[in-house]
Amino acid sequence: MGLQHGELGKRTSKWADLGERVAKLKEGESIILEPEGEPSEDACKIRSGLNGIRVCRLVRRAVQVVDGKIVITRVGSWPMLSAFKHTLIRVPSRT
Repeated sequence: MGLQHGELGKRTSKWADLGERVAKLKEGESIILEPEGEPSEDACKIRSGLNGIRVCRLVRRAVQVVDGKIVITRVGSWPMLSAFKHTLIRVPSRT
């Protein structure tokens, strides 16, 4: 069965799913994960994986190993650059 219209943009990877969960956290909330291998190596992989997810780019987070488990805590949001706050995108007219 092929992809239906609109399914191309759906995220199915474990990184995308985790990124969505992290983005939905409120400041101070955490997600606790069981490591699949060495906790410190897994935490490093998670940190790097979340850095590549668009929805997580403005989310400040801490990824730590606590009592052998990986804890991802939202610690805030990155401020938007002032240069982009009030910028309008203008499309040149074709005449």
